Amino acid sequence: MRFAILGALILAGCGPDGPKLVAVGGTVKTKDRTPIGGATVRFVPDAAKNVTGLASVAVTDADGRFELKYDGTPGAVAGWHKVTVAPPNDRTPPAGKVAAPKMIPARYSSETKTPLEFEVKPGQSNVYEIVIEN
Repeated sequence: MRFAILGALILAGCGPDGPKLVAVGGTVKTKDRTPIGGATVRFVPDAAKNVTGLASVAVTDADGRFELKYDGTPGAVAGWHKVTVAPPNDRTPPAGKVAAPKMIPARYSSETKTPLEFEVKPGQSNVYEIVIEN
């Protein structure tokens, strides 16, 4: 059983310590530059472009900033990702900010409909400005 699990990890492209991760962060704003706080940002590895692994996730702070985590560890796997941005679950915006549900069209929450995709590159700055358009 132990060898089967190790074999599955090797086939998935990661060793016993997990995949090699790349630091990824950025901001989420509206077209008019208003930060979107409390939104959930997900970088989902694009299997169609031979990228495997779990999605990396973050929640934006009140200034719209985020830093991704992969299963609790900072970063994301290298390669192409579909990127989704979903409004806060509680529908309550951070103090002084506009309610995010009105700012984020539904297409941004869907892996199949999102217009956002980014390539995470090792050894480079992976800081993205995500602009939500209506």
